[in-house]
Amino acid sequence: MHSRFIFILALFFLLTGCYSSATSGHQSFSSVVFQVTGNVYPTGYYYVTVNIGNPPKPYWLDLDTGSDLTWLQCDAPCTKCFPAPHKPYKPNKNLVTCMDPLCASVHWPETLNCESPNDQCDYEVQYADHGSSLGLLVNDRFRLKYTNGTLVEPRLAFGCGYDQEVEASMNPPYTDGVLGLGLGKASILRQLNELGVTKKCGGSLS
Repeated sequence: MHSRFIFILALFFLLTGCYSSATSGHQSFSSVVFQVTGNVYPTGYYYVTVNIGNPPKPYWLDLDTGSDLTWLQCDAPCTKCFPAPHKPYKPNKNLVTCMDPLCASVHWPETLNCESPNDQCDYEVQYADHGSSLGLLVNDRFRLKYTNGTLVEPRLAFGCGYDQEVEASMNPPYTDGVLGLGLGKASILRQLNELGVTKKCGGSLS
């Protein structure tokens, strides 16, 4: 339990201390904050509430620092979805195409096959615990708030998952999806940085 507490402190620092809002000409030193909810027992997992869409709707996302892709359970229809606190996300003609560079970032080079530039971008993500999510990439507005109260609504790409799998012996967390906090090109943190919405303290993202 002690190590999990240290992890949460480190995560809080990552989300509040390392990504500050970027403005033209100067840095405002106002950080984007995600409130972490949950506990070790009895919940057994932590999540953040993220408002997505227009108008924005709240979704609970399970925290994962070991993966890049953020995804929500999707009304696509959903072949295999788990019980969740909110209705599945419904895409609205906001698909990421196969030729988008972000699509290449969620594929091994040999698996990306674009028959047409307008083809949808499918994804499949596998996790160390043998769980997985299959779906398509979309983009939509994320309503984020800086600590100074300023709101920003960038369009970010994420997964719309319609087929989720977990080990038979595991109970999936009661969330709407996963918030990938890795630093790959598809991660929310990387996208915010490249859009100029946030700025990594002390250096650039590699």
